Amino acid sequence: MASYKKYQSKSGLRWLVQISLGKDPITGKYKSTTRRGFKTKKEAEAAAREILIRHSKFICFLYSL
Repeated sequence: MASYKKYQSKSGLRWLVQISLGKDPITGKYKSTTRRGFKTKKEAEAAAREILIRHSKFICFLYSL
């Protein structure tokens, strides 16, 4: 799940994305990540998709060991 927020920086309005990555299969703790500095919401959405794809590939790799 991802959430998007606008914030004010010195260079103007920017977007950030907060992503919940779910429970870590090794530690059992919940993981999340935040990325900031996107000029548009579309850029933030694209970054969120990329992060989720990388995370899902990593989880698949862990379970294949």
